Amino acid sequence: MHLYKNSESSVIYYVKSLGQLCAVLRNVAQVQPVGGGTGLVQYQITPVLTLPSHLVVLNGVPELKDISKTEHFLEFGGAVSLQAIVRLGRKNIPVALHEALSHAANPGIRTLATIGGNIAGTRPHASALAPLIALDAKMEVRTGHENFWISVAHYAHARSDTLRHRSHVITRIRLPTDYWDFSYYRRIGSRALFGERADFVFLAQQQKNALSEMRMVFFSDVVMRNREFDNLLLGRAIPLSAGDIAAIVYRSREFFAPESFKSAYIAHCFFHLLEDCLRRLR
Repeated sequence: MHLYKNSESSVIYYVKSLGQLCAVLRNVAQVQPVGGGTGLVQYQITPVLTLPSHLVVLNGVPELKDISKTEHFLEFGGAVSLQAIVRLGRKNIPVALHEALSHAANPGIRTLATIGGNIAGTRPHASALAPLIALDAKMEVRTGHENFWISVAHYAHARSDTLRHRSHVITRIRLPTDYWDFSYYRRIGSRALFGERADFVFLAQQQKNALSEMRMVFFSDVVMRNREFDNLLLGRAIPLSAGDIAAIVYRSREFFAPESFKSAYIAHCFFHLLEDCLRRLR
């Protein structure tokens, strides 16, 4: 492990193993993990870069850059870059995730940004969150004192703020390799750094021309997913009739109240995208 101290009194730890990483997390209070560093500079607008007092750099830990695939699961190390995942192609990763990461930023930024850092940000700009939640992905988290698995959905939920603000590292992300007959991802809102943005994901499976599985996730300032609404559609014959679509969109307002969205514009986009996906089901 190497230690560097700059003129601004920021201490930077360069670790080369999970053991060294855990030692830093255990012994250095409020140390901030850094992968590609894009999260550090994203919101800085002054000419001089301001760094946290303590940083630990993750790129030297080989296990955090691993990618593996089995019959049932796909797994990424937390320091795998977004571009490395995109390069796997739509045939090797879920379409919704590939679509989300492909539009996350330009290739240069994606080469630096990591999947773990993207999740840990949990802002509306965190492109991986909505598809990973829809795919029921889980992740391994390490602190200085423990190692455990948690769902991405639980981590992103507001009740996990306590965990997100403790020093920890996302070491692995694991998602099922289930096939989806219909996958839809759309980022809506302004592309400006401080503008309104949201992610919409709709996944569906069918058996014998009937809907057998459906998942819908909307992520703006909060994660919106309602399993009761997802189950409401199961067993329906597809394609859906115009009357069925109108009834489902109308009923959806019982589960997703328009006033619960960040703005009227975002609410309008949500209901429009839901209707569009229902029409596309074949």
